[in-house]
Amino acid sequence: MERSVMRIGVIEGATRPGSNTSVVTRWVLDHAPEGVEVVHLPLTEHVLPLFDWEKHPMAAGRQYPSEAIQAWADAVNDCDGFVFVVPEYNHGVPGGLKNAIDWLGSELWGKASAFVGVGADGGTRAVEQLRLVLANFNQFTIRSQVSLSIFRDIADGKVQASDQKNKDLAGLYQELTATVAQLKG
Repeated sequence: MERSVMRIGVIEGATRPGSNTSVVTRWVLDHAPEGVEVVHLPLTEHVLPLFDWEKHPMAAGRQYPSEAIQAWADAVNDCDGFVFVVPEYNHGVPGGLKNAIDWLGSELWGKASAFVGVGADGGTRAVEQLRLVLANFNQFTIRSQVSLSIFRDIADGKVQASDQKNKDLAGLYQELTATVAQLKG
């Protein structure tokens, strides 16, 4: 049965305890638009082994080799679109996030994603790398993104977003939900 409410998964892309990504993810979740179901998908709750499977996930028929991987794939599959909250580690995508994506196949296919970058310079390099990875899944990635600096936009365990950053996030959600609606057609 088709859901009547759009479901957006907010993928928290860090596995490190106490990460600024958790703070930013809370901000993203708290600013979700009305009329949309937003699901928190923290990688800390989806602990996955390193990808070493002999099968290609796209050819696995959505049947995975462990309960943890199956639960992750099912959670992603149940979403209509995504906001990736992406920390930048050493100018790139964190290994845990890339590994979690490597375990997926059709669950991401043809869906839309938006990005909130987190890092010294707003996570822009990690977001650009992630766009390339998601192109493999025929993803429609939203061009605009929100970039938060760990030095300027986060303090005392909270996002200290300017009015412009809050507007940017609202616009990101608006563009994402409009795109998801178009893709679901």
